[in-house]
Amino acid sequence: MRNHARGGCRGAAAARDALSCAVELAWRHGGTDAAPVGGLPEGAAITIGIGLDYGPVEIGEIGSARRAEVTLAGDTVNVASRLEALTREHGVAVIAS
Repeated sequence: MRNHARGGCRGAAAARDALSCAVELAWRHGGTDAAPVGGLPEGAAITIGIGLDYGPVEIGEIGSARRAEVTLAGDTVNVASRLEALTREHGVAVIAS
């Protein structure tokens, strides 16, 4: 039973750290005060949205030996993606579950 409690504490600390990091990232970028990027109309801004969910993920490489990319998959990743999409609907920078 002790190992489960210890693991839960580690998980809670990791979730707290992830949320803290996301909030700081959103705050530093101010949501709308990004530097201009080529091709954007004058006065246009880039906004960020961060969706956070906590749980297991699968990590692996996809591609060939010449061009491999690391990717994440699983329900946790899908929920985080849906939460990120909700940031636009609700006009916020971070949504966590």
